[in-house]
Amino acid sequence: QEFCEPERTSKGRPGIVGFREHIFSAVGLLGRIAADSEFTFGTMIQRTLDWPLNSRFHYGHPDLMDKLQVVQQGGVSKATRGLNLSEDIFAGLDLSLRGGWTAYREY
Repeated sequence: QEFCEPERTSKGRPGIVGFREHIFSAVGLLGRIAADSEFTFGTMIQRTLDWPLNSRFHYGHPDLMDKLQVVQQGGVSKATRGLNLSEDIFAGLDLSLRGGWTAYREY
């Protein structure tokens, strides 16, 4: 189901399928604030990046990657000499630059 979208079938299947991260905590107010901020970025902004902007890259777990596409583009991590950033975004950027696309699903 995740790999079949009528409007994008001409591009093949998605290289990355993103899912919402469910956070829960018994810490109290601090845990609730962290969970609410994750809901804001992990759900509302991710939905907008996926559609209508079509600019959603890979933002960490719990995304699934198509192994064949990732291996063909040289893997997930990209080494940079003086810059230490999360390599997650580079996986989505490489996929996009090579003509791939991502999907975002919620259950």
